[in-house]
Amino acid sequence: LAIQYAQSKGVLIVAAAGNGRTDRPFYPAAYAGVLAVSATQQDDTKWNLSNYGAYIDVAAPGRSIYSTYHDLNNTYGGYTFMSGTSMASPHVAGLAGLLLSQDASRTAAELERLLTTTADDLGEPGWDPIYGYGRINALAALRAGATGQAPTPTSTPTATPTDVPTATPTPTNTPTATPTPTDTPMAAPTPTDTPLPTDTPTPTMTPTDVPTDTPTPTATPTDVPTNSPTQTATVRLAGIVWRDDNHNGTWDEGESGRISQASINVLSEKDGLIAVTISNDAGFWVVEGLPADTYFVRSVGPEGLVLTSQPELTVTLEAGQQANDLNFGFAPVLPTENVARSHQVFVPAVIVAN
Repeated sequence: LAIQYAQSKGVLIVAAAGNGRTDRPFYPAAYAGVLAVSATQQDDTKWNLSNYGAYIDVAAPGRSIYSTYHDLNNTYGGYTFMSGTSMASPHVAGLAGLLLSQDASRTAAELERLLTTTADDLGEPGWDPIYGYGRINALAALRAGATGQAPTPTSTPTATPTDVPTATPTPTNTPTATPTPTDTPMAAPTPTDTPLPTDTPTPTMTPTDVPTDTPTPTATPTDVPTNSPTQTATVRLAGIVWRDDNHNGTWDEGESGRISQASINVLSEKDGLIAVTISNDAGFWVVEGLPADTYFVRSVGPEGLVLTSQPELTVTLEAGQQANDLNFGFAPVLPTENVARSHQVFVPAVIVAN
């Protein structure tokens, strides 16, 4: 296995946790020894489509990240805003690189310890399935690396895993299954059986008639399963197409404009393109009655508008679930001379003194 080989060579493997809004393990992030990264928003809350679960190690910013793009002729000249755990994991890998540049002799285990013990704890105290050990903190990690004294609050993370298993209350519910020995109703049938023996000598045929009736009820159970498949067609996808006034790819407070006539394309992991719809005057769109599956949702705006939010949203839904916040942002195309000014990228330099 490639991952085991890399680990045997001392490589720290950092992987995106996935964008399915599910706690099902996502690989390679869920492999043992891989540092799994979930995505946060600007306010340090969970990005809505980020995966979560027992395999999450740390979180990092993953919403509306300005990054390189495969289309060099797009509006921003090869750059765009994108969201996802694939935008979050490079923050962690980059910080690991900075820590290695600080001390090239560090092992993968030492890097992981610095990353996890200096992260800003979010959500439940200690480790939790949404943020792991917390959102990474580059300054805190480099400071700890410079002093050689990384915090070791591993006691608090281990405390929360013990809290998660305290789902042991469920066993306390199973004892309440003691009502099932309500065999007291069984006491009632026994009296009724005693009168029957008095009549049974002559109507011995009635017991044979009762079995002949019981096969007919078996027909009704076969009808019930035929209705249950309709339960699988309960998946719903919906969202809003908004006007991104400041071109930052984020639906900010005060941006009340909506975009109508935006095309929404829904693709299934199994069947490819399965639905196309258009946003209404309120910018709202919806596709429902779909089976449980993994879906990829894309949007194309009217002419003269450019997509500023993530170009594709991925969501995995079980039967009966809904995803109602699959939103897309569009804005008027900016003059090319303004793009460089409004989207400059500043990379801070961290200098650690000995």
